[in-house]
Amino acid sequence: MMNPQNVIFLVSRMPIGGSETFLINILKMIGREKITPIIISLGSESDPMYGRIPEGTLKYVFPRKWRFDFSPCYSIKKVIDEYQVNTVVAVDYFTHIFLQITRWKWKANFRSITLMHSTKPRYLKEYLQGLVFARLLSKDDEVITTCLNQKEYLRKLFFIPKSRLKKVIYNGIDTNFWTLPDRNFNKFEQRKKLGIPGNAIVIINVAGFRKEKRHDVIIKGFAKFQKMIGDKPAFLLLVGGGDSQIESEMKQLAKSCSIADKVIFMGVQDDLKSLYWLSDIFTLGSSSETFSIAALEALSTGLPSVLTNVGGASEMISEGLNGYLAEPGSSDSLASAWLKCTDLLPKISHERIREIVVSRFDIRECVHNYEEYILNLKSSE
Repeated sequence: MMNPQNVIFLVSRMPIGGSETFLINILKMIGREKITPIIISLGSESDPMYGRIPEGTLKYVFPRKWRFDFSPCYSIKKVIDEYQVNTVVAVDYFTHIFLQITRWKWKANFRSITLMHSTKPRYLKEYLQGLVFARLLSKDDEVITTCLNQKEYLRKLFFIPKSRLKKVIYNGIDTNFWTLPDRNFNKFEQRKKLGIPGNAIVIINVAGFRKEKRHDVIIKGFAKFQKMIGDKPAFLLLVGGGDSQIESEMKQLAKSCSIADKVIFMGVQDDLKSLYWLSDIFTLGSSSETFSIAALEALSTGLPSVLTNVGGASEMISEGLNGYLAEPGSSDSLASAWLKCTDLLPKISHERIREIVVSRFDIRECVHNYEEYILNLKSSE
């Protein structure tokens, strides 16, 4: 049997987020008899997700003094040499820049793979970084995207040659954990704890308070949805942390829309599964999304979902079967999609919704694809 291959995963930092959760899941399940992962963070040991790196994983922190402080490149080169690393995976296109500098300045020789977990740039600086990244790509650099829509969008946005975009590997989740409600789960008792009537329509959103998550569109849409359904009770659960200023603004917006008593701000929650089980519809209002881990989790629990049509949403939603798509930025479109989803609820097959995720987006298949790609070297689509 061959010795496992040492592979570096380079991250800029490790806040709470979908791509960070995805990386942790990969590290938990990757075959250690095949690959020995080494984590290098350019952030801090106090980053929330850094402490969740699985035990036994080699990990290093080389903090920067400022965003474009490239002094950690020397330390990266030392780790490459110490562990005789042949493959380095940049977990976003920003960290790829550090790999290029390491390669050029110290004549380091390694295979470079970049994972793309973002799609639409949130601001001009991100767009410019993307342009720099695309221009730095050599003919030997490889880029993995998480869905077909993202691949095409980034190719056009940053003028990336098709030959650099080597493969699409869909995100995956642990479908053995994200399951349909078990027999002992009492939906109505759990709702009662939150002050929610058993016959209410419960819509859940799981997203950090960031501008691109567009909680304002969700709250305005929910106010319109309330008018559409008349006297039928409905509640909106907003789960997640993030920017406290944005969260405060959203609470004020809920008050101004006269729905503050129907919108529950729940903060960060450890037991998301139970919240999915007590809900009726999962939703996202994002203006920018790649391939949402939270949406996959909800769908795997049998929850129909309404997503804005950005990133890979159309690759996970089959309208009328497991949910609907809404126009990004439109509270009217979101409210209408929720109404259609509500009409769908009595005849929906939660088993069928779950089966789509199990068959296409299970973490074991995802990890297998990454292992195969890393170990079997450069295969293009």
